Amino acid sequence: MKLKATIIVAALLAAMAAHAETIDLKCWARGLAGDERNPVYMNGEQVIINLDEGTMHSRTFGSNLAVHVTDAHLFFETALTLGNIWQHLFDPTAGWQGFINRVDGTLKAHKRDGTVISGRCQPVG
Repeated sequence: MKLKATIIVAALLAAMAAHAETIDLKCWARGLAGDERNPVYMNGEQVIINLDEGTMHSRTFGSNLAVHVTDAHLFFETALTLGNIWQHLFDPTAGWQGFINRVDGTLKAHKRDGTVISGRCQPVG
């Protein structure tokens, strides 16, 4: 019985640890392309980063983002998939690259068409 209880506790701790590997951020940002054409707004949007899977999701950036984590930054870019390969290759408006500074929450990102977005993020909670 003691072994069974230990296994259950270990499973719960593992589940909690896996949950702790997800970062939920709220971000406020505004981006402009060129002479203020094509403005991009991101007001209080939730950004979900799964550190275990190395993925990020948001309404502005989409869900096919790959994340590379360092001590100071969360670098992200649109991941190339079979589903988006043609758009990724031929559509200049597709594809984000950028980072979120883990220390001060600074967000900076850009698209291949020149659209730039910058702002701040803070943990949800």
